[in-house]
Parts: sequence; C-alpha cells; structure tokens
Amino acid sequence: MTAPDGRPMSTRSRSIRSVDCVAAQFTLDALSDEQWRSLSWTGLDVDPTLVMLLDEIPPAADGFDRLERIGTWEQVIAWAQARQCAEITRYMADSVAEPAHGMRADQAGESAQSEVGLMLTLAPGGAAWRVSDARTLVEDFPAISAALESGAITLTKARIITEG
Repeated sequence: MTAPDGRPMSTRSRSIRSVDCVAAQFTLDALSDEQWRSLSWTGLDVDPTLVMLLDEIPPAADGFDRLERIGTWEQVIAWAQARQCAEITRYMADSVAEPAHGMRADQAGESAQSEVGLMLTLAPGGAAWRVSDARTLVEDFPAISAALESGAITLTKARIITEG
C-alpha cells in the first residue's frame, strides 16, 4: 500500500490509516526510528488509535519503553472501564424510561440489571453492585468519570473517591 504521495506505507501507517487518522499517519511517518522508540506512551491521549498503536508497534528493547507501555495499558483499561460505566448507565436509563412489554419502571430496571449481569457473567448481587457503581460514577461524579476516561486515575481510585 502506498501513501497519497506515492511512498510505501509502513505497517503502522496502514493501521493508522485504517482508522481514518490520516493526519496522524503523516506525523508518525515523519518520526525517525529513534524518535519512534523514545515515544512517551503515557503522554498520549487515550483513544482507540492509541490502543491500535500499542497493539501494532513492537516494544523497544529498553526497559523505559516497556514501562511506558505498561502504564499506557493501565490508562487504556481505565478508559475502557469509564466507557463501559457510561454504557451501563445509558442502558439502565433507557430501559426504565421506556419499559418493555407492559412492565413498570421498577420491573424494567430489575430486568435490565439482570441482563447486564448476564452479559458480564455476574451473580445478581455482583450485577446490582456493578450497575450502582456505574450509575454513581457517571451521574453523581462526572469529573471523576472524566478523569477515569482520560486515564488519569484508575477505577479503583475513582471508587475510593466516590465512596468518600
């Protein structure tokens, strides 16, 4: 595969291009191998492109790069957990707002909570805790939720903060 200017595209360029990050493609292609290897992973914004980059680009031989990647995977996990909490909260709100099959709102909420539990393979108590945890984080602590989504804090830290 070639870039618009006719140059051959590297594997990392093709991957970035596949998620429509054309501007990022040319910025990253401009980096030398040394600059590429000394990239501060933890300084990058957490998003799907970062996940793809971590997955596609082999780690450098030095310990610093490996530690940066470990820290960045932790940020990616936090980002994913924040997104999942937001999704759980939306699902619960939608289920209660428009109960299905003639259910009352409370019945629809219990049903939705059970469905979340089934999807996450959780026991009923675990599902109730997970839904409550997600809703508290998203609805009552939006700044903490945003910090989690940015990878600035972990879900454990977010829970400690929200539980006061």
